Order: sequence, then structure tokens, then C-alpha cells
Amino acid sequence: AATGAASHVTFTADAWALVHATIDRDHPGATIVGWYHSHPGFGVFLSDMDTFIQRHFFDLPWQVALVVDPVARDIGTFVWRDETPTRVPHG
Repeated sequence: AATGAASHVTFTADAWALVHATIDRDHPGATIVGWYHSHPGFGVFLSDMDTFIQRHFFDLPWQVALVVDPVARDIGTFVWRDETPTRVPHG
């Protein structure tokens, strides 16, 4: 139910409804802890749109964003710090 192109994916209300219906059906009681996506060859960061998504759809203090750049072999986790999604080092 989502649409996409080379540099973006759009989740419609129907796509989100399908996500939640699938969780309710296949994983009752499960919680979405965050989201992930890739920036192949562009580096690990949250773009303005990524930050918008994090702020509006994954805004709980324990929800994270994971960004992967498979070309650079880099991965970053972004957590909430001082009300800002902030990259934290991997151990």
C-alpha cells in the first residue's frame, strides 16, 4: 500500500492501516519501537523529511530510527535526546 521511487517511499493512511492490522493479527500485543531505512552512498543522517517522520510518527521517548548506508558500510541509530533525534555511537 506504500508507493516509492529511487529516493523516497510514501506511506499512505492505507499503508499504516495495513501495518497495524498485520501487527494486531500476527503479533498481538507487539509494539512498534521505531523504523529503519537506507541511504545508499549518501551517508548516515536524518534528512529533514526523516526528522519530520520521527517527530510525527515515532515520537515516543523509546522509539528509534535506524539508518544504513550499505555502500559506506555504516549504520546509525537515532534516539531521543533533549527532544531531538540524536545519533548515538554503537558499542
